[in-house]
Amino acid sequence: MMIYAVKCPRCSKKAEAQMTAVGIKGTYCEPTAKLAASRITCGECGHVIDSSEAPTDKYELWFSSTLRGHRLWAVNESHLEWLIQWLSGDLDNSRLSLADRSYVEALPKWVLTNREDAVKSLQKMRTQG
Repeated sequence: MMIYAVKCPRCSKKAEAQMTAVGIKGTYCEPTAKLAASRITCGECGHVIDSSEAPTDKYELWFSSTLRGHRLWAVNESHLEWLIQWLSGDLDNSRLSLADRSYVEALPKWVLTNREDAVKSLQKMRTQG
């Protein structure tokens, strides 16, 4: 089960969303699972949204900012750390897993051409976590 860090719809603090596959998106050659939140739980205010019958895609990612007119985001802490390490050059490309290589190939060109600014923005997101 995938856990996303999201903004609590009640108190705007950091909450957790349990993500569930609700379909397929992408292309015939490269299908990916479409995810939606089946449960959002806030440890701060105790608010719980259980949408197991009708998962929601109405949530705001906790780790998100704007960089050069584009949205820069991470779904959770481990994704954030991976992005920082890879964009900083701390990960050896020859040791990347198949899944990691997929992440790299999916990164938009504007992130790759603005690595230093992207890393600074991601590190700033880390402090709000």
